Amino acid sequence: VTTAITNLATAIANLEEITLDTSALEHEIELAEQILANIDDYVPSTVEGLQEKLNEANAVLSSAETQSAIDTATAMLREARLNARTLADKEALYAALETYSGYSQNDYTPATWTAFYTAYTEATNVYNNVEATQDDVDAALNALESAAAELVEAPATQEPSADAQVTQKPAAQSAGSSTAATAAAGGLAALLVLGAGAALVLKRRRDRAEA
Repeated sequence: VTTAITNLATAIANLEEITLDTSALEHEIELAEQILANIDDYVPSTVEGLQEKLNEANAVLSSAETQSAIDTATAMLREARLNARTLADKEALYAALETYSGYSQNDYTPATWTAFYTAYTEATNVYNNVEATQDDVDAALNALESAAAELVEAPATQEPSADAQVTQKPAAQSAGSSTAATAAAGGLAALLVLGAGAALVLKRRRDRAEA
């Protein structure tokens, strides 16, 4: 009995204490949760699978036995989070489409109308494309404004056509882009706060005994 007690005491004394730093992982989890809470403000393809990766990260946070596992989960979630892209701001583009809606081919010279109608059609496609980047939107707006500025009114001698093309504005989208801008600003503020808090290393201690 004495020997057993001695052996047990020795085993307890030799237990290895493991200190795991989970602060970076917890930080990434909070940021990913913010994105998912405002997921409608993000380009769908860029947040695909983020929820699953967040679930994996939470599982690692609650059960990881090694720092390597925690670091791997942190890197995985960070990569997924950084891939998320907010929807482009399309308000100015829609305003232009609305302004030039109802323009008729009969009112302008063929050459200038063709360029304008092409730009209007392409701008409409960009507006309707949820995957469009801000660069795409800005380029479409510039092209439309330039083509509109070049329009030349048709001479009185130009024969009107019953099948003339007429521009028609697309259906307005929800104001997700404005919300996205607000969420991005809020996310930046949260990032600064979380970054300061991350300086205080959060440690979790576990005792691991041999079976």
